[in-house]
Amino acid sequence: MKSNFKRLGDYIEPVDEFNTGWKIELLLGISNNKHFQKSQTNTIGVDLSKYRVVRTNQFAFNRATTRNGEKISISLRNGPDCIVSPSYRIFRSKDENELNSEYLMMWFRRPEFDRYARFRSHGSAHEFFDIDEMYEVRLPIPTIEEQRRIVAEYHTIQNRITLNNQLIQTLETTAQAIYKQWFVEFEFPNEAGQPYKSSGGEMVESELGEIPKGWRLGSIGAVLETKGYIRGPFGSALKVEDMRPSGIPVYEQQHAIDGHRNFRYYVDSDKFSQLKRFAVKPNDLVISCSGTLGRITRINEADKVGIINQALLILRVDPSKCSLSIFELFLRSKKGNDLLIAESGGSAQVNIAKREDIVKKPFLIAAAREQKMLATVLDKTSTHSDSLKREIIALQKAKNLLLSKLATIETALAAPKPAATKPAQLTLSFS
Repeated sequence: MKSNFKRLGDYIEPVDEFNTGWKIELLLGISNNKHFQKSQTNTIGVDLSKYRVVRTNQFAFNRATTRNGEKISISLRNGPDCIVSPSYRIFRSKDENELNSEYLMMWFRRPEFDRYARFRSHGSAHEFFDIDEMYEVRLPIPTIEEQRRIVAEYHTIQNRITLNNQLIQTLETTAQAIYKQWFVEFEFPNEAGQPYKSSGGEMVESELGEIPKGWRLGSIGAVLETKGYIRGPFGSALKVEDMRPSGIPVYEQQHAIDGHRNFRYYVDSDKFSQLKRFAVKPNDLVISCSGTLGRITRINEADKVGIINQALLILRVDPSKCSLSIFELFLRSKKGNDLLIAESGGSAQVNIAKREDIVKKPFLIAAAREQKMLATVLDKTSTHSDSLKREIIALQKAKNLLLSKLATIETALAAPKPAATKPAQLTLSFS
């Protein structure tokens, strides 16, 4: 099949347009998830005229592949014109009727392309995948009608994922609003269905100020199971050489941050047996605790059994002491999350506070009546959210399957064959 693959350099052309006159101020970078994002570069005193311009429907990529998560940062610009680092490279499709840019971007999203780019990278202290290597990429280029059909199918899946994520965000925002109304403003319904505090509900003094009668001030540790605080294994217990291409998955920082279940690393059954006390269970709250702190994902029945790595923490709630939904919402609230990551420290990399500091963080425990009422409401939103998340996982699998099938597409035998010469540098001038 690869005998039918086409050389990418025959279908693309470089773009070297610089920000002369500082016409564009939107400075962006590209993540290794292949999206444009706000640049962290401090531009005070920097000459932005030396930065490269990226126009709509042009590709930009970071040549550097060292320490980039085994990926190449490349993306197709769909938003307004922007500028990127002078070290980036820009190119575009010569003819959208021969090579559709969005079809090409699908090829760049394939993990096989990332592996190819890392393999072809070169350098000593730092490795680079430059425009010359990009020209030598080979891929199937079917008829333009087939390309557009594939892109449309991909967008159908992606649009559904986007919609589900929006619905999940709406559910989480609604849940946070309810939590604030009940646990911050104390306006939960009293027995007459009226807002508790504003209707004269009895309040008592506590270390946090006035709280409803029957409520009490506890701590994070007080609502956890015995041994329900599990920090990931030390680095010496889980090393790179322990990782396998398949087996029992390893949960990483990205799973808590992004909430997905795409796994890069696995361990074998022997290693899992050694580290089984770090294994996740349904209803575990897994928290990022190194670098990016306090991001949370909840383990559901459909999630795979696996172990957490060094950058994660498990909090395992005792349901007889507190509703899981209420506790999770507390940790996701601004107040709760600020408490969780307070007193974090570290030199090279920020780490979450020590166990003895976290377990004593204050947590307001509602009376049984209010806990049951709120848990009923939150469990409904959580069930709906979990259903949407499961659908996203299935959609992601369908999307990945579509990307994997790109390599088996028959190319168009009648497609024109451009001259197989390296394209000359194209300099664009805009007045």
